[in-house]
Amino acid sequence: MDENHLLLIKDISHILKEYKTSEGKSTRKKTSAKPANAEFISSCLKRFAQTLVDTLRAEALVQTHIGYSTAADSFSQLAGLYQEALTALHIRHTFFAEQDTIAYDRLGIGRLIAELPPDLCHTFLTEIFGTHLPDDLDEETQHTIHIFYENNLNISETARQLYLHRNTLVYRLERLEKRLDLDIRKFEDAMTFKLALMVMAHVREQ
Repeated sequence: MDENHLLLIKDISHILKEYKTSEGKSTRKKTSAKPANAEFISSCLKRFAQTLVDTLRAEALVQTHIGYSTAADSFSQLAGLYQEALTALHIRHTFFAEQDTIAYDRLGIGRLIAELPPDLCHTFLTEIFGTHLPDDLDEETQHTIHIFYENNLNISETARQLYLHRNTLVYRLERLEKRLDLDIRKFEDAMTFKLALMVMAHVREQ
């Protein structure tokens, strides 16, 4: 497409065949061919996309991210599927930057937030944070929050991964609570803060 974007159109049957073979042959007797189920297709596309990212990084030495669409039944659908892949890439950049690949049919809540009008976003952020948005969190705090969420709000496991004493982590989270008036150790506050961060990212992209 240009110096930074590559569009790949590939026969999905080749991908399904490749990964079905890699998973080993079925011990069941062969019957009439059946369409691959949606979960298997999704799994194969995800593995193919990650393999492509890893190969490009290793062989071409370029940082690569992939957004991919659903499968097409005819060439007439390709324009729409291109837009799906583009949307997936855009939403990955805004909400899921830590992911190498993202599927259009797995955008989840990012898809909903990306459709929110700016006025509604600002109203929501004001409701949660007032006039002082937490957009200047230092790198250490951001990393702590990221690992804490990755570990499903588990303090002990988060402290272990961060090489911190448990009390040190608790102190950091308490300090964050005083600043935000949200205790992300509690599920409801953690969910609210996560949503607010995603809305903030959306607003900045606008």
